Amino acid sequence: MRIPKTIILFFILCFSINLVAQDRHFTLFNFAPLVINPAYTGAYEGSFRVGGIYRGQSFANNIPTAGTGIVYRTPNVFIDAPLLNVRKKDWVGVGGNIYSDQAGAFDLGYTTIHGSAAYHLALDSKRDNVLTLGVNIGQVVRSTGGNCSEAVYPDADFDPPSSNNNCPYQVMQNDRNLEGPGTSFFDLGAGMLLRSKLNKATNIEVGFSLQHITGNFEFDSVLDSMQNQRSNYNLQIGGANTPYRIPKNFVLHGKYNVDLTEQFSLSPTFLFQQFRVQNEAVLQVWGGYKLLKRETRDDGKKGKIIKDKDAPKVRFGLGYRVGDALQVLFGYEKGDLRVGIGYDLTLSTLADANNNQGGLEIAANYIFRIYKQPEVDPAILCPKF
Repeated sequence: MRIPKTIILFFILCFSINLVAQDRHFTLFNFAPLVINPAYTGAYEGSFRVGGIYRGQSFANNIPTAGTGIVYRTPNVFIDAPLLNVRKKDWVGVGGNIYSDQAGAFDLGYTTIHGSAAYHLALDSKRDNVLTLGVNIGQVVRSTGGNCSEAVYPDADFDPPSSNNNCPYQVMQNDRNLEGPGTSFFDLGAGMLLRSKLNKATNIEVGFSLQHITGNFEFDSVLDSMQNQRSNYNLQIGGANTPYRIPKNFVLHGKYNVDLTEQFSLSPTFLFQQFRVQNEAVLQVWGGYKLLKRETRDDGKKGKIIKDKDAPKVRFGLGYRVGDALQVLFGYEKGDLRVGIGYDLTLSTLADANNNQGGLEIAANYIFRIYKQPEVDPAILCPKF
């Protein structure tokens, strides 16, 4: 079996980036398309799509938790649909995405609520090559649990405050010294995606996105200066009030899908993102095995494989977050249903901090197809004599 040259070039591109990894993203990032890039909004065939993913990571006996035992909890749900056809071959997709992340003893985290839209420009009559531009607009809420008495402190040397329920860390709003459980700000992102079908067995996707384009500016008062309009995204200690601008998040991603045989497929993918001085690079290779049936023969020998595009497919693979973790990947596909399970096995020095407990993810999405039945006018045939 010969490996296509495009796969070799794909990996050369991936390994040419020398990076320091960070644990800031989903392992099953392909199951969170609107988190990666708003250009994925409506980038499929069907009526509408619903999906979700959950990541949980537990550290034992060394990090305080908010009573759950799980240090990091990251759910994401989304819905999108290709709604409007334009110029016969183009179309517009719209969607919504909710992403949340909570961590630590005080439930420090943020929640993002985005609405997204994307314009899909077909570059040929068969839609084999499609260029997409997408945007997302929404709100980011930064918050803490705010109740130190509910936190669990395994370290006996650490004595949490008992006089009140206010945590020592406060989220501040603007420059107004308003201590409270959270702050929020307007958020804007954009992205571009190119999808190309090279032949009947091969297709490729490459895209990039930029999040937090406007930073964490608030637009609640036109009389305030730009400095005061900026919400303090970081936690302030002991009443400190230092304005902080959330950095832009740049994401570059790609996927190469090839059917090696009627039953076996291969899908190498990569993800790179940069958040200020922190970088993350992930390389993954997914294999697939389609559970096709064979024809029944009278002589008892194996018959020919029966082709079925909706036959179940078992997915499996490995990934590597550069400088940090090995990823074990499993998935299953049946028609328009996709499910996945991923586990991170920490290989870096962080394994000592998390007691060798990696992150577990489960994910699923489903494409609904609702088509109107055509109305056919009855025809009356008159016999001729």
